[in-house]
Formats: sequence, structure tokens, C-alpha cells
Amino acid sequence: HGITCNLGWALAPAFLGGLAVAFDWRTALWGAAAWAAVVLCLVLVFRDALDESALHQKARAANIAAAEPVGVFDFLKLPAVWFSFAFFLTYAIALGGVQSFAGEAARQLHDMPVAWGAMVLTLYMVASASGMIGGGLLVRNPERCEQVITAGFGGAAVCALLIGLTPVPAAGVLILVFLMGFCAGLAGPSRDLLVKRAAPPNATGRVYGVVYSGLDVGMAIAPAVFGWMMDHKLPVWVWIGIALFQGVLIVNALKVGKSAQAQHGKEQLKAA
Repeated sequence: HGITCNLGWALAPAFLGGLAVAFDWRTALWGAAAWAAVVLCLVLVFRDALDESALHQKARAANIAAAEPVGVFDFLKLPAVWFSFAFFLTYAIALGGVQSFAGEAARQLHDMPVAWGAMVLTLYMVASASGMIGGGLLVRNPERCEQVITAGFGGAAVCALLIGLTPVPAAGVLILVFLMGFCAGLAGPSRDLLVKRAAPPNATGRVYGVVYSGLDVGMAIAPAVFGWMMDHKLPVWVWIGIALFQGVLIVNALKVGKSAQAQHGKEQLKAA
């Protein structure tokens, strides 16, 4: 799922931009709508294959029977849920900076051709999708999620700082962007498992709903933060800001892991 999302983000500029250049922006908009219609038709045609209710019905019934009766919104009292929300909000701000402003900031800092600046997002997303494959192999043990996230976003932050603070050539910028996307992709599967660890029994869907809303909030905040930097001719701070938010992700991940561990310890004591 994560790989598909990143590949979609990577291909979108080429697909929609190509339509806009060849025709006009209205044609590009109709092209995006056509893809959505195709996906909807595929879901309707293959809806039986996507229905997993029969496979998980027994397991779900057993979990419900074993779980203690709790309120629908009791999960909102758990610190791990709100640390997870903060993690996704911060992640979205950093990603929003890369998506909307990193290419132009890199072009201004390193005198890159316009076409190369436009490649920044595509390279980042393709590399992130590649990193998710490796990240999936690193999380066989869910207890290692924090270490993988620390290594992944730590490496991504270092790459962002090198782009923002060192006089690397234009080709070097593209290499560093690719490495940054790959490192961030490595942390992707661990990020999702970390949220799953934070969810109490029979509340995973509700937890994911709350936590993933942080993505929308973060994407709304990112343009105000990084746009202000670009308006004030501070492209270097765009990259420093991306690195800072990636560093905050590491802190948030450690807090989620610690809170989830304490939460599971309480659940085991109650079961005993």
C-alpha cells in the first residue's frame, strides 16, 4: 500500500504535467478524474476479492469475546494515541515541505536547471517506495520499530542538512534527495506498526482514523510554514526545517514506543 502511494505521487507530476503541457490544465484535471473513475470501477468489479470478512470473522469474534467492554471513545485517553497523532502530523509537515517547496528551494540554493528542480519530488517518491521494500524486511520484530525509524529519519535529516548547508553540485543534490527518500521509506512500515502497537484491542480502526487525521492537519500547516520561508527568501531554512521536523519524528516515535510498552504492561497485569 505504501509503495503504491509513493509511486502514485512520483508519477503524478509527469502524467498531469504532460497533459497540461500537451493540452491545457482542464485536460489534466479530466485526466486525474478519469484515473479515479477507473479505480472505482476496478473496486466495484473485484469487490468480492477484496472482501476479507470471511477470513477474519472467527478471529474478530474471538477478540471481541475476550476483550473487556470499554467505551467507544475510551482509547482517546491513551497517551500513545496522541503521540502517534503528533508523529503523523510532524511527518506530514516534513513531507509537505518536500512536496511543495523543496524543489524550488534546491534550485535557488544550488543554481539547478528548472527541469532538475522539478525532478526532486519524483526522485524522492521513487526512492521512498524503494526504501519501503527494505523497511518491510527490517520489521520482522515489531519491538524494533523505534530503532528503524530512528535510523531512517536520522539519515533523511542528515541528507536534508547537507543539501541546505553545503555547496554540493546540482547532480549531488539529486543524489542526496534520492538517499533522503530511501531513508524515509525505510521507516514507513515501522511507522504503521508503531501505531498498531499503540492501539488497544478492538480499537485499531478508530485509532488509525484519529492518528491518520494528523496527515491532513500537517499538510494544511506545511504550506504556511515553508511558504513563509520562501516568501522571505530563506530557501536554506526550507531544508533546515525539513530536517528539524524529521528529527522531531524520532522523538515522537520513541515516545509512542515507550507509551505503548507501558500500556501493554498494564493490559498484561489486568489479564493476570
